[in-house]
Amino acid sequence: MKWEPLRSQSVSSMAWYSKLFNYPDNDLIPKIVDKVVVSHIVKVLDIQWNTSDTVQTESVGGLIEEVIVHVGGEDKKGSRELIDKVLAKLKEHVDKTIQNKNSALVASMYLIWTRLERLETHAGADALKEMGFQYMPEAWQK
Repeated sequence: MKWEPLRSQSVSSMAWYSKLFNYPDNDLIPKIVDKVVVSHIVKVLDIQWNTSDTVQTESVGGLIEEVIVHVGGEDKKGSRELIDKVLAKLKEHVDKTIQNKNSALVASMYLIWTRLERLETHAGADALKEMGFQYMPEAWQK
């Protein structure tokens, strides 16, 4: 797949998406997103995502939203796989920078946190709490 999810257009604006949108099988696009797109995103996140880069992190938040819209909530395999990868990358970043209380880390966490909160998913929030983010502003916590 020739697509850079941290830099370019959304899934729904891609050529293949518009060609398949009116296909009689309404489950085709969600299946493609679940099986192909999520797999590609997870690989890109693992290799390329700089969690300190707020532009990339904002893109990741948008990707989470898009996957959940197409595949379903956090109980779906693709959504869960993506959320798990995002949280693992954030934890990795925290493990490397927690002593410095890096402001870029806090910004990255906030971007993901607000996206997950808007989607009314608590898996991300609970996982962030479990990772020991004691210095998160009270406003982020419900």
